[in-house]
Amino acid sequence: MSWMLRENVVDAIAAYLRTLLPGDMRVYVARDIDPLQYPNAQVIYRSGENVDGSGLINGRRRMQIGINVESEAVPAMENGQTQVTSRRVHAICCEPVFSALARNDLHDALNDIGQQGVLFSMANIEGDAFAIIDRVFVTSFILDVIAQPCAIE
Repeated sequence: MSWMLRENVVDAIAAYLRTLLPGDMRVYVARDIDPLQYPNAQVIYRSGENVDGSGLINGRRRMQIGINVESEAVPAMENGQTQVTSRRVHAICCEPVFSALARNDLHDALNDIGQQGVLFSMANIEGDAFAIIDRVFVTSFILDVIAQPCAIE
């Protein structure tokens, strides 16, 4: 059994997103050391706790996972004319990420990826937030996940 549950959860979500997002959307895990390219989706562990609340380590953990979608706050231009506003460009980047996550059976889809060492029993979008940081639009989707470690074959 692998106790690298946090890493396996993040890796499974990143692998799932890579199968569904368009080719120009890069997926990073927990701020990979590579320089960021835009647009991107970053999968980041935020927090976790035991599911039963007893303080006993039984492996089942409830976690919050952030998926930050980033795009440059620059409009799409052609011949010096704005073709698409930067706000619209960002919305276009967020659409496939939200579509991938907004599923009632997301935990099943994550299990189907086949990431070793983790089994999901719940995964839902809990919320979202928006910010502009240094001319980069950032939409953060928050996933509420219940997962447990399992044997690595």
